[in-house]
Amino acid sequence: MNVTQYKIAAPATVRLPSLAQKYLDRATMTIAEYEQWNHERRFLGQLFIAMEQGHHDKVVQVSGIITPETFVFDMHSTCYNLFLEWQRSGEAWDALRIIETAWPEGGLTYFSHVIDVLGQIGSLLEDTMRILYERQRKRDHHAVIVEHEKRKASKEFTSEQLQAQLAAALRSWEDADRLGRSPNIREEMYNLICDLETQLVENKAPSYTKTGIVELDETISGLMPSDYVILAGRPGSGKTSLATNIAENICARGGAVVFFSLEMTTKQVIARILQQMTGVSAEWIMTGDPRLRNYLPRLAHASGMVAEWKIKVFDHAALADVDCCPALLEQAKHELGVEKIDLAVFDHIGEATKGAVDKQAETTRKSGILRDLAKATEVPVICLVQMNREIEKGGRDEDGFLKRLPQTSDLRDAGEIEEQASKVIFTHNKNQLVLRKNRFGVSEAEIACAFVGEKTRWGTR
Repeated sequence: MNVTQYKIAAPATVRLPSLAQKYLDRATMTIAEYEQWNHERRFLGQLFIAMEQGHHDKVVQVSGIITPETFVFDMHSTCYNLFLEWQRSGEAWDALRIIETAWPEGGLTYFSHVIDVLGQIGSLLEDTMRILYERQRKRDHHAVIVEHEKRKASKEFTSEQLQAQLAAALRSWEDADRLGRSPNIREEMYNLICDLETQLVENKAPSYTKTGIVELDETISGLMPSDYVILAGRPGSGKTSLATNIAENICARGGAVVFFSLEMTTKQVIARILQQMTGVSAEWIMTGDPRLRNYLPRLAHASGMVAEWKIKVFDHAALADVDCCPALLEQAKHELGVEKIDLAVFDHIGEATKGAVDKQAETTRKSGILRDLAKATEVPVICLVQMNREIEKGGRDEDGFLKRLPQTSDLRDAGEIEEQASKVIFTHNKNQLVLRKNRFGVSEAEIACAFVGEKTRWGTR
């Protein structure tokens, strides 16, 4: 179910599925209500999966964080209450019986979309729990401010009393945080220095990820944890190839990569990687061209290497929501059997905003989700973005190369993604990379790096 699809027909409201209309006794709701309803439904669906699969530790953790008051919709609160009663009774957990009690007719259908999208992994419950909990915390904080404004309007209290009451209310709000308070700046600074000392004394590898593109790494020092990188270019300029080059280099060193693709299927992504490794046309690989007979040993060797890599490709249409990416990243960790992911690639943001009424606003929102994903997981995220046609107005030289260098203003439907990004890199004329933003280093640079067409690979000129 895609919120964007509904925005096209009715930007202010969302029309609910028939089953939801039955339980809620209403046909539409606002976009904000719809998002809250969907988060609650996803959380409960994931809770049932965790119960059925016996992830008791995750379920117990959730029950200590989420309360019935966390839910906005009574139907979901009622269902969660049934779960808590079941847990307190000490009986064997039976998620299906809870669904049948709360929704005697159609309960499984009600959650079927959630289960299909998020997958049968109980550990994803923690991700949905945090989203729901943070929304409750925001509502509680808003209630504190609203109460303060009411008291101020009543004029029954002095300025000093109002300030004291607000400070006490905010302290209570912070103390009620069941996820625990964040370290203060002194603790964060202490931890940073300790980590640096340990790294230097033990001669550990730096905490950044090398892209494997020598010229690029020399300029940006690799990808740092939490980096959100915008990789942009005109169609056919080699931006997807650069992303797959980086993914290949990281996998070849034993790293783990997740590739979210709205433009290519898993088979096409693999074909591109094999072309990079062997020089054999991806088109031949996809079509089974007879000329492949001469390259079978080379392909077999490369395929054997790729088969051992820790790489997961997601290519289904639900990626257009982008909201599911955090859960899918967690799913990939379990499927690959790794503690951390070294790189996530999203190809590309334009495909995720097709048909939106306000493409700039939708691009900003969905790019923000990917930025938050990088920040929350400390996984570098590369997001591919198309450039608009403005750069072509600068003309071409006698070799057919664009004369004007790309600027951040050339990003298509960019919205605020330049501000969200920690790095902005352009593929240009298939003979250089142009750095236009780098939050922790050289902010602008022209990187001499050539694109080798037959191998769809970027490297030294």
